[in-house]
Amino acid sequence: MKKSLIAIAIITLMCLVLIPNYAQASMEWNSIKGDADSFIGVGLGNKQSLNASNIVYNIAGILTTIGIIIVLGGILILGIKYMTAKPDEAAKLKTKLVGLAIAGVVVIAAFGIWKLIGNYLQNMTGTVEPITIEIPEDTPTPTPTTTQKPTPTPTPEITEADQGDMKFDSSFNSWVYIPHIEDIKTYKNMPVIIYLHGGTGTATQRGVIGDSLPKFLYDKELKVNALILCPLNDGVDVKALINQVKSRYSIDEKRISITGHSTGAYYAIYKAKTTPGFFSACVPMSLRYIGSQYWVKDLDCAAKFVFEQYHGYEQARQIAEAVKSNVNKLNNPNISWVQTTGTNHGTVTNYYKTSDIMTWMISQSR
Repeated sequence: MKKSLIAIAIITLMCLVLIPNYAQASMEWNSIKGDADSFIGVGLGNKQSLNASNIVYNIAGILTTIGIIIVLGGILILGIKYMTAKPDEAAKLKTKLVGLAIAGVVVIAAFGIWKLIGNYLQNMTGTVEPITIEIPEDTPTPTPTTTQKPTPTPTPEITEADQGDMKFDSSFNSWVYIPHIEDIKTYKNMPVIIYLHGGTGTATQRGVIGDSLPKFLYDKELKVNALILCPLNDGVDVKALINQVKSRYSIDEKRISITGHSTGAYYAIYKAKTTPGFFSACVPMSLRYIGSQYWVKDLDCAAKFVFEQYHGYEQARQIAEAVKSNVNKLNNPNISWVQTTGTNHGTVTNYYKTSDIMTWMISQSR
C-alpha cells in the first residue's frame, strides 16, 4: 500500500508539472507547422521565416515535445510496474522512477534555457529593414529648422523627353515608368500598374531592372499608357506607396492594377486578396506557391492567371491545374485563366509584350 501511494504521488506530481509544459510544447509544434507552411508559401522572400529566434523556438518545441512524451510514458509504465512488483524489484523500479523524475526536471529546465536564448536572439535581431541604394537628387532638400517650414516637393513637370522613360525614385524605393502618351497635357488621372518582381523579397536596383516587365520598359521594348511602379521590396505596403505617388502625380485611383511573376505573382494575389476594394485588376504570372491557388474565390477585382506550357516540376503543374479548376468553378467572366505560348517559367514573361495584357489591365476600373 505504501509503495502504491508513493508511485501515485510521483506520477501525479510529474503530470502536474509536465502536462502544462507539454501543452506549451504542443503550441510550439503548431507554430512550427505554421512556419513551415508559410515558408513553403512565400519561399525565401519571407524574411521572418528565417528569423534566428523562430529557429530556436522551433528546435526547442521539437526537443521538448519528444522529451516530455518519453518522460511521461516512462513514468506511467514504471509506476504501474512498481505498484505490482515484488519488494526486491520495487527497489530497482523506485530508483528508475526517481531518475525519470529528475529527467523531467531537466527537460523543463532545458526548455526554459532555450526560451531565454530565443528571447535574447529576438532582441538582438529585431526587424531587418531592406537595404536600398539611393540616387542623390540634383538639388538636396534643406533640413527644416524650428523656424523654417519644410519646402513642399514640387510636382515634376513631365516633358516629351520623359515619355517611355524609366527612372529610379528613391522616395518611393521603386523604379517608375512615365507613360508614353502623345499629348503631354493628358497626363492627368493616369492609371497605375504595380509590378512585383520574382526571386527573393528585396532586390537591388539593377536586380529589378533585370526582371521581365521592368526590363522590357527600361529597354524601351514596350510602351504603356500607364504609370508603372516597380518597387524593390515585393512585400511593399501598397496603400502607403499609392499615397506617396498621389503627392507627386495625378492618378486615377479607380484604375490601380497589380501584377508580378513567380514570387511576385504570389505577392500580387495576396495583396489583392487582403486589400479588398483597392485594385481594379490582378495578373499573377506563373503562380507557384502552395495555398495561393485557393485564393481565386477571394478576389473582388478582375483577374487573369497566366501560366506557361511547361511548368518545370510536378508541384507547379498541380497548382496551375488547381487555379484553372477554381477559375472555371467561379464562372466569372472577369476572372480567367490563360496558358501562353511561353514554354517555361522564364519565357512566360514575354506575355507582357506579346499580348494585350497591359492594355487589358489599364481598361479595368472599380
